[in-house]
Amino acid sequence: ASGIVEVGPIVSSRRSHVTNDVVNDPAITDVDWFERHGLVAFAGYPLLLGGSVLGVLGAFANRPMAEESVAALHAVADILAVGLQRLANDEALRMAAELARTLLPRHLPSVPGAEAAGRYRPASDRDRVGGDWYDVTTLPDGTVAFTVGDVAGHDLRSSATMGRLRHAVQLYALDGCPPAEALSRVDRLMRRAGIVQTATVVHSVYDPLTRVLTLCRAGHPSPVVIRADGSARWPEPTAYGGRLLGAGRCVDRSTLDMQLDSGDTVVFFTDGLVERPGEYFDRGIERLVAAATAGRGRSADDLCQHLVTELLDPEVRDDVVVLVLRVL
Repeated sequence: ASGIVEVGPIVSSRRSHVTNDVVNDPAITDVDWFERHGLVAFAGYPLLLGGSVLGVLGAFANRPMAEESVAALHAVADILAVGLQRLANDEALRMAAELARTLLPRHLPSVPGAEAAGRYRPASDRDRVGGDWYDVTTLPDGTVAFTVGDVAGHDLRSSATMGRLRHAVQLYALDGCPPAEALSRVDRLMRRAGIVQTATVVHSVYDPLTRVLTLCRAGHPSPVVIRADGSARWPEPTAYGGRLLGAGRCVDRSTLDMQLDSGDTVVFFTDGLVERPGEYFDRGIERLVAAATAGRGRSADDLCQHLVTELLDPEVRDDVVVLVLRVL
């Protein structure tokens, strides 16, 4: 209705404008147009959602509008506003999902004397796009970094933050920072960059020569270790690491060295793999240990798929990462 009715006041005031006398209404700027078309009534409604005006719905009539018609148009405006916002949300979610996929590694590097494989599974709920990630990076000294993380939230901003943190951890590791120092630097970077989300991370470096895995965690679940003989170990989270990233004042972080041997398997994961509503977290760890133990002897890639198949609920509400290191 631009040029016929001034919609600016409707937008600025966030108020509807209804008239059954367009000829004498000062808001009508082109009375001749109405008269040529035999129109006598106009109703304009701002399409409101939250504090935003998404547009204006305009309706014209060649006879005065009844109160019932005005109320119906108001309801239609509310429905249109919700529909437009849903379309915008759908596009944002599509972009977030695509961003998450492009930020994850397509191929993992080879690990001397070992093999590695990873899986990412998005949430089944189309309205939830998460910030889970994994990474495997060969470092200049021949060691290999294994990282799994989870950014809080399920939207485009979470996916974007995931990409920033993943690359930050990778760059600090490539620059020679040990795991604890790398995570501390990322924590400080988040504060300086104004990143308001929090994130959990477990960052480790594996030495193929000594078969020692050095772990550091920031509020993230410890990986599960399945020994060649079938015994399992889940390092106590309180034994090393520190609180999640972005949670406030930076803290000193400790590390844990684990000696691995031929046939040992390390399973890194995000909480979506083991958590169930109304259930203790340790119960999910027990399921993971049982499934990983039953799958020992499989290749890293086969074990990843086995764990996803065995442990994921079809209606999982969170995205999931599984990363496996298997010593040959």
